Amino acid sequence: MTTTINFATAPDEGYEGTVKIFWNVLSNPNLRQRVLQMRRNFQKQRHNIGYIVFWAKVLTVNSEQ
Repeated sequence: MTTTINFATAPDEGYEGTVKIFWNVLSNPNLRQRVLQMRRNFQKQRHNIGYIVFWAKVLTVNSEQ
């Protein structure tokens, strides 16, 4: 399996953020397995999906209440 690393695909994170993500994936076996499983699923479904959207909402706790 050949993986091409293209830092232009992660403009929101920037160079340092992208390096941090790769370091975390390389140094954490559980995270690495989850990322590799995601990659396998994306490769398996590559003909069925046109794009992938990741959406997250940050929940904050208001300490003034």
